[in-house]
Amino acid sequence: MMRPDALPWSKTAAPIWEMVCGYESAVRRQQALFMLTAHFDDSWNEDVFVVAGFIATAEAWAAFSDEWSLILGSPRGIGKLVANDAMKMRGEFHGFSTEERDRKLDALARIINEYASLEVFCMLPVKSLNEEFKRTGLPKEAADPYYHAMLSVIHGIASQQIANGTIEEVHFIFDEKKKQEAQIYKAWGEVAESQTEEMRTIMGRTPTFDSDDKVLPLQAADWAAWHRREQGILKAEFHLNERPWRRVPAIGGFVPEGKIREAFAQIAEGYAKRSSGQ
Repeated sequence: MMRPDALPWSKTAAPIWEMVCGYESAVRRQQALFMLTAHFDDSWNEDVFVVAGFIATAEAWAAFSDEWSLILGSPRGIGKLVANDAMKMRGEFHGFSTEERDRKLDALARIINEYASLEVFCMLPVKSLNEEFKRTGLPKEAADPYYHAMLSVIHGIASQQIANGTIEEVHFIFDEKKKQEAQIYKAWGEVAESQTEEMRTIMGRTPTFDSDDKVLPLQAADWAAWHRREQGILKAEFHLNERPWRRVPAIGGFVPEGKIREAFAQIAEGYAKRSSGQ
């Protein structure tokens, strides 16, 4: 039987296999890939900053991509899923009836349910972050929401792995955001610097950025982030069964003020070490 990663790759699966082509076949197929994105107001003045997405193996994401593409193109066809456009019936969903929109989303949700291993999300209360920051006397970049959100997400993944008795590298793939890429790289480096060896193993290599036109699981991540942002704005606790991808386990939640304070203490310690030359 032909291996799922054997050449030639399909056009939709190729971007997934290219991410892991440096590994031998057995490792490549099982490499965990975390597809994630952020939903926020560009001024970060709203109530909640959200990072969310799904983890699955490369093999699962390759199969997901082929099926996702087929559903996008099936009648009534769309070029891509943008969650906000779907909910507001605009963009690719302009002219759809509610029933047509819902049928398309139901079909896409079935693919997430089949292939995603875990939903991971973080809802960061922006007001609490800013209030805690004012008490610290730290430089402005210490209040970067990406740092605090990624710290929460990485700790969540680590806790899940430790509970399962495994410590494995997870490759983080962010939805392309040209304005934020330098900021995310900087936040990633600062998070990594303060972590244990175990946590750095999970973080693996530096995150990469890609287009959701090419890496189709990022469209699912956009939907997850939209869903969690709505939850955050409403301050609602959603039951697992209320999600479109109800069969996928989920970890995450609101970052409590205590955790925000701990993160600022960690940042302050890092600044102190750098200023003393340690």
